[in-house]
Amino acid sequence: MRNAEPLEPEVLAALEAIDATLHGEPVDPDYADLAELSLILRDERPAPTDAFLGRLDRRVEDRFAVPRPRRRLQGFDWRLALGALTAAAALCVAIVVLAAGPHRQASVNGSALPAMTSTGASASSSAGAASSSGSARSSAGGAGSTSGSASAGNSTAAGGSTRAPAPPVRHGRDVSQSAQIGLRAAAGRIAGVAQEVFDVIGAEHGVVLSSHVTQGAGAPGFATFSLQVPAARLQSTLDRLSRLRHAHVITREDASADVTAHVDNTAAALAAARARRRSLLRQLAATDVAAQANRLEREAAQALTQIDRDAGELARLRHRVADSTIGVTVQAPPVVHHSRHTTGGFTFARALHDAGHILLVAAGVALIALAVLVPVGLVVAVCAWVWSLVLRRRREGALDPS
Repeated sequence: MRNAEPLEPEVLAALEAIDATLHGEPVDPDYADLAELSLILRDERPAPTDAFLGRLDRRVEDRFAVPRPRRRLQGFDWRLALGALTAAAALCVAIVVLAAGPHRQASVNGSALPAMTSTGASASSSAGAASSSGSARSSAGGAGSTSGSASAGNSTAAGGSTRAPAPPVRHGRDVSQSAQIGLRAAAGRIAGVAQEVFDVIGAEHGVVLSSHVTQGAGAPGFATFSLQVPAARLQSTLDRLSRLRHAHVITREDASADVTAHVDNTAAALAAARARRRSLLRQLAATDVAAQANRLEREAAQALTQIDRDAGELARLRHRVADSTIGVTVQAPPVVHHSRHTTGGFTFARALHDAGHILLVAAGVALIALAVLVPVGLVVAVCAWVWSLVLRRRREGALDPS
């Protein structure tokens, strides 16, 4: 053990001041703050409990002996069991991987060739596989998923080490659905029916792509709507549109188209184009010949254009499958105002109607006159009563001799 370095005089003086403070001895005034802090810390220190002191005394008596480890179960080795479980898990994972990875085969010139890996690729086979990839990809538009996987395998051979991803396996079919519904509304109800259509689309989490409502005085009403709803809500939306309050259905057309093959072919072409571009970029990075580099750059640019085109087409197809369109037309007849046609002839019904009208007018006039004359009569009666009292007082005053 190396000798400790001597303390500085200031540190040593501070330590001595702390010791003197704790022992109750006087301290230099320069260390008054340090002495006060030492006393505060001494008063705030935690006091050990009796249980802790007892455990500490027993450990001192045992000279801090290390506790004995627990005995293992006889006849059972945890390490051996853990190793067996790990080996079993690795075996299960290997079986699942081998079962899930199907062997792809590419059909070239009528013969089945296995897909080449990075260890078996060479310069000459890369050139031949690249040309086979172009022919296989051109035939992918009319073929199914098998043709798409073939083009993906040939592109793998061209790249040497990159395997094109296969299209995802789906359990269902990709179906695009649409509908057309024609409604007839009551006269003058075209605006109300349009609002009901908006309410239905809002409740079904759809979108109004376009709408046009026409209504004029004395002219028939007409409205058209282009709607879009999730495919899962198409039938419920059509049912609600068929039960509008102020309209009824006159025509309805449902259409569907299976685009599974188109989606598979587009996805396979997209995967092949991506694999080909990765292969071209890898070859471009490895070549030193200017002419070959220029050719690879042009082919990579063309592959990128094809990737953008296929990705856009695939997104459009998936949008058609996920969302359904509904075309709605609403027709309403014009509002007809019926005018009364009167004749100049005298009839009993007309006379009775005129008599009733005259009596009604007379009763109204009498009621108005009564409403005016009653307050006036009350005022006149009160004035007459007061005037009679005044005359009576004057007579009594004139007859009284005193």
